[in-house]
Amino acid sequence: MASLHDIAVLFAALLFLAAGVGYLTRRSRRRQLWARQRDLGTLRAMSWQEFEQLVGETFRRLDYQVRETGGGGADGGADLILIKKGRRAVVQCKHYKRRSVGVPIVREIVGVAIHEKAQVAFVVSVGRFTKAAQTYALGKPVTLIDGPALLQLIERGRLARHS
Repeated sequence: MASLHDIAVLFAALLFLAAGVGYLTRRSRRRQLWARQRDLGTLRAMSWQEFEQLVGETFRRLDYQVRETGGGGADGGADLILIKKGRRAVVQCKHYKRRSVGVPIVREIVGVAIHEKAQVAFVVSVGRFTKAAQTYALGKPVTLIDGPALLQLIERGRLARHS
């Protein structure tokens, strides 16, 4: 007869195994999603969840440590927390297909960066940013990344892996 301790150890081992399998599955899915991105059409065709995963994978390929905070629940204003060379960054992903990202989103992520003690913030969108959002971002520790710029980052990530 198995003791309560043996059952607890077996249960913990099964949980650990399940977590490992889940991690490998998610990682494989992110890599496949990332590899398929070649143009704005593929970026627009994905769901907002896939877009967040893609942005996270892109930053991973650029040697950032990435913590995904979103996934549909409350994310505190940041979908991703990044760390690279001791510097912290926050990322807000906006999978806007038909509208532009405005000042309120940019203002919010700057505030989140301050709250999170991040040195920089990124707002990443499939689409464009309003002129007002671009003007607001000037001189602030925030980088606006639209669809074409994201495709350039993806390409940089590809080149980084081949060098």
